Amino acid sequence: MGIDAFVDRGFSDKDFLRYFLSSPEFNVNTLRKLHPLQNSKSKTKDILVNEIISTLENSVLSERDILLAYLEEPKTWLSFMIGSHLEKPNLDDPVFILKNFGEEKWYGPIPTNYGENSKKWYLRIHKVPNPVFIGVGESRKLDKSQNIRWIVSAEVCSNHVSLHWKGFSHSIENNDEIPKQSQFPYWQYIPNFFDELKDLLKGEWEDSNLYELVLSNLWNKYLNKKVGGFQYQWQHLHIRAEASGVALNARSAGSYDIDVRGLQALSKQLAKSAIESLGLNTSEDSYEFVKVEDALLKTILREWGTKSYEFRLEKLNILSENEISEDKPREELVFKAHCYFGSKPSSVSPDSFIHLRCFKEFGGSFTTLSFLINELDIGGRREK
Repeated sequence: MGIDAFVDRGFSDKDFLRYFLSSPEFNVNTLRKLHPLQNSKSKTKDILVNEIISTLENSVLSERDILLAYLEEPKTWLSFMIGSHLEKPNLDDPVFILKNFGEEKWYGPIPTNYGENSKKWYLRIHKVPNPVFIGVGESRKLDKSQNIRWIVSAEVCSNHVSLHWKGFSHSIENNDEIPKQSQFPYWQYIPNFFDELKDLLKGEWEDSNLYELVLSNLWNKYLNKKVGGFQYQWQHLHIRAEASGVALNARSAGSYDIDVRGLQALSKQLAKSAIESLGLNTSEDSYEFVKVEDALLKTILREWGTKSYEFRLEKLNILSENEISEDKPREELVFKAHCYFGSKPSSVSPDSFIHLRCFKEFGGSFTTLSFLINELDIGGRREK
C-alpha cells in the first residue's frame, strides 16, 4: 500500500532530491510551475522531475525556487494564531533538506519575493518511523530503518502565524509484530510546534475564536444574505457533537456524527409549526420562515456542544440564461473546510486544539486561511 508522504529508504545525497520531487510531497501542478517550458502540461511526473533537476544543474532554476514552490503548495491541514512576534531568528538554511533528511528541528527563514517586511517561512522536520517487512518466506524480516519525513510549514506574518501540513497513514508495530496502517496523530505534535515557534520568535500569539467566527460572525453575515450585491449560499455538511440535549439524552455521553440534513429537516418542521401557531405565512420562501428556521438550526448546533463543523460557502451570480457561460458560472466557490474548535484541550485527540481540514478544490490551506484572516478584524488583510 502506498504512503501519501516522502519515505526515506536510505537515499544518497546525490539521489535524495530526485526521490523527494517524485514523492507525493510534490504534485504535478507544482512541478509544472517549476518547469521552464510552456509545453510541460503533456509531460509525466518522472519526465518533469528529470528536466527540473537538469535545469537546476544548469543554474536555470535555484534550490530556493524549489523550496518555495513546495512551501506554497496548498496543504490539507491548517492551524493559525493571531498576534505578533518580536524576533526573526536566522536558523539553519532550509535548502539543506533538499538533499538530506535533516534533523528534527526548525529551519529558516525562507523569505518570499515580496519584500523585507513580508511574510517569511520556517519549516519543522519530524521523523516518523515506518517499519515494513522485506523479503519473502523464511527470509522475510522487519526493516525498521525506513522513516517518513514529515514537514510542517510555518507562514509567519506581522499579524498572525499559521502552520500548514499534510496528513498521511503510516505503519506501526502491534503486539504480533505485524505492522498495520494507522493515521499519523498530528494532534500530538502541532500544539508543541506552536510552543517552539513562540520561544524562537518571541511570539505573542493567541488562538482565534474559530467557534464564534464560524457559528456566529460568518453565519450572521452570509447565511441567506446578500453581501456586496451578491447572494451567498451556505451549505451545512457535517457536524460532530457531544450529546447534551433532549434528543440525545438516551445516549448521554460520547461523540456522534450528526446527519445535518436530518437537523435541517427538524428545524424546518419546527419553524413551520411555530409560524403556523402565530398565524403567519408558512411558505418556506417567506422572510419569517427563513429567519425562524435559521435561528432554530443555529440554536441546535450551539446547544449540542459542536466539536467540529463542516460547511461550504458559494457566491451566486444572478445571470439570465443568455449570460450563462464558462466565463460566468452560476456559483463561485468561496470556502469549504471542516473546522475543529478545540473543545477538549486536555484530550489526546484532534479536538485538543483549533485547526481545519481544507479541500483542494477550494484552494487548500492558503485559500482557507486568506478567507478567515480577511474576515477577522486584526488590522489588515492577509499578506501575500
